Amino acid sequence: MKPSRLEALADGIFAIVMTLLVLEIHVPHLEEGLSLATAASHAITDIGPKLVSFIVSFMILAIYWSSHHMLFAKLKEINFRFMWLNVYFLMTISLIPFSTAFIGSYPLVQASQIFYALNLIIGGLILFHMIKYAVFHGRLTGDESASREFKINVTGKILFPAATYLLAIAVSFFEPRLSLALLVVGPLIYFIPIDTRLWQALTGRAQ
Repeated sequence: MKPSRLEALADGIFAIVMTLLVLEIHVPHLEEGLSLATAASHAITDIGPKLVSFIVSFMILAIYWSSHHMLFAKLKEINFRFMWLNVYFLMTISLIPFSTAFIGSYPLVQASQIFYALNLIIGGLILFHMIKYAVFHGRLTGDESASREFKINVTGKILFPAATYLLAIAVSFFEPRLSLALLVVGPLIYFIPIDTRLWQALTGRAQ
């Protein structure tokens, strides 16, 4: 199978999933005669959690899509194992609208927080395994092993957010508001530059 066919499938799924996210946001019910401040307060109370969960999930999907696209730009071929890794990844992506709706409806309920966090953790780990399998040792790129800096940045950008979501699960047992904050902050880690020295400082590895 050519990489372009699998990438086309992924693009279609991402497009559908990102569109489905907004369908959970409904126009709030507002009574006539309300002041602007009161109407805004009611609207925020009604759709605020769903709107925040939509924004966070949309950004995560955009990050996953761009990472997936950059991965396929490097591929020269794909094999059976990589194809099924991609299928598993897309399956977790397809579940994000449901987990987003769940946490948007019940933002401070532990079950919704854990389900949402696990969805993101599993998706991130599968994506990391795909990149590691295909690129780190040049298995499907036709090139030599990826540079050390590339491996460090990919590992940090994917595993740090996953660790944040795992921490959110642990925190959810005693402080749901902090757990929710960690789930919101998690995607921001993708935008933090990670270089060799930072990774070594955080992991305690010698140069």
